Amino acid sequence: MSHEASKPFDIWNRKTYNIIMTKYCKRCDQILNIDKFTKSKNRYDGVQSYCSECMKKYRIEHYQANKPAHYARNNKARAISREYILNLKNTTPCADCEVIYIGEPWLTEFDHLPEFKKISGIAKLSNTNGLHKKLKEELKKCELVCVVCHRRRTAKRAGWVDNRLAYLLE
Repeated sequence: MSHEASKPFDIWNRKTYNIIMTKYCKRCDQILNIDKFTKSKNRYDGVQSYCSECMKKYRIEHYQANKPAHYARNNKARAISREYILNLKNTTPCADCEVIYIGEPWLTEFDHLPEFKKISGIAKLSNTNGLHKKLKEELKKCELVCVVCHRRRTAKRAGWVDNRLAYLLE
């Protein structure tokens, strides 16, 4: 038995076998090239049961038929993220002046530390569905500071303090 014969058959490696694989789409009732199907690691043949075009139509129809459920799920996810942020702002002291602003979350901000790359703003992530894990990762790159301390930090990092106050030292 040759080594080639013992290899498992790979439908995506047509260079080796020089064949064209086809599959039947249940939705459009056509036999199509396997490249017209979206990959799926959960299926026995490695592709979806519907072709890419039919799958796109199916997803649109499913969304339209289930809009209230989608909205409810998305609103719940956003509420969880917002509540998490609000709880942090109400219980965590400012990293610089150590004041806790209970009931006044608008007086605190998340300062992205310069040694980390900012991927997105905290407010944007807290309003986007399904990104609670990314939100927590982004929060690890930040410190919670009050608005006054945040302005001071930003001014020092940007060199504004030295330039704008130089005339006082003359």
